[in-house]
Amino acid sequence: MIDITLDARLFNQFASGALTPALTPLLSVAMVFGGLEDITAFDVDPVVTPTQLVYSDPTGTVTVFGRNFAQDADGDLTGTLDRITVVADGKTVLDVTLSASRLSLAAGTQSIVLDGSFPTDLASIQGFVGALLALGGGTPDAATRDALIAQLQPYALSQVTIANEGTVIGTLTPGTNVVTYASQGYTITFTGSFTQSVATLAELYFALQAGMEAGGIGAALVAMNDLASVELTDVTMTDPSGTVLFDTTG
Repeated sequence: MIDITLDARLFNQFASGALTPALTPLLSVAMVFGGLEDITAFDVDPVVTPTQLVYSDPTGTVTVFGRNFAQDADGDLTGTLDRITVVADGKTVLDVTLSASRLSLAAGTQSIVLDGSFPTDLASIQGFVGALLALGGGTPDAATRDALIAQLQPYALSQVTIANEGTVIGTLTPGTNVVTYASQGYTITFTGSFTQSVATLAELYFALQAGMEAGGIGAALVAMNDLASVELTDVTMTDPSGTVLFDTTG
């Protein structure tokens, strides 16, 4: 049983729009990828060199930089990625740099930096990025959800930093006992027992999504707490003055 205490000011701040600047960074991932569905260059065969893969059609050009790229007789590609750029109408609409410990995405004035443990070989990165993008594709069925979680299981996340025009506007910090999200002076803190696996964060996301659809924030917290990989004992939200707007005990 999870008990929830809400400060009336929380509802007033939602109604007035005062929380919008704090919550908007959570949409930045969608903003970064916004419009990329119109670029179909990945649907054509690339020009392959040992250090580049170039996909190009009238919608834009995608250039993948890396090492030891090769294509076998079946058309399968191998190699190690370092960077991806997407250009449309002569402008770079997405720039991704990748290493085993950091994934950085930049689009326009927005940037997202993920620190942790990530794949860099072509075969693994395709599944990893596909699974991340699928998180924003609506509520999946159980089989699809389990497949996405399994795809993300080998990888860890220690920090997510969201910035606009070089100024940090949001941070997500997963830990084994505490997960925090901070933006514009507001802080949401999840306390309990967690792992830093990207898969666990995906499980929390799916539980939050299903709970909100089923019955709101209370149902979402119960759904998250019911996960085998998570033991949720408390969730709090504070405003820039340090006032507690939301608190639970579980």
